[in-house]
Amino acid sequence: MSRTLYVSLSILTLLFSGALLACDSPLLDHVNANDVVREPLREAGDCPIAFPVHKLCASWTWDRMPTDSDLGTAQLRFWKADVGTVNGPFVDPHHEVFVKLWMPAMGHGSSPVTTEARVDASGAKIPGLYDASKVFFVMPGKWEIWVQLKTAGQVHEQAKLDVEI
Repeated sequence: MSRTLYVSLSILTLLFSGALLACDSPLLDHVNANDVVREPLREAGDCPIAFPVHKLCASWTWDRMPTDSDLGTAQLRFWKADVGTVNGPFVDPHHEVFVKLWMPAMGHGSSPVTTEARVDASGAKIPGLYDASKVFFVMPGKWEIWVQLKTAGQVHEQAKLDVEI
């Protein structure tokens, strides 16, 4: 076999292999693409999301899991690590709360998540309770949900949950 033919076949093989493995591309039109079952996020331990610097714990609970066609929503709850539990009492983390979705294997994130403090009927902020909306994972795989405590855009502390989508 000539060297040119060998190199050409090698390159073609690599390109074809890369196309088959490329980020679960919708261009491949997978037969089972709509049959993906999304497992609910399961947290472990007394402090599922730990912020040791601020001595806080948090939990993430899905209201609605995201699907291929619908955005997801979740609740975030914060409590003092030394006195609270997942059931309260809840406390204000005294920082802006942000959520970032990250897929480490692919080196990218997803669309921005909206995070808002929960308010009561009078419009007053309820301490330690937040709603995360517009949660969307662009493809199946292993993701990280990063919860960040920020002030003026600076991250003071962050913690992550690993999730398989």
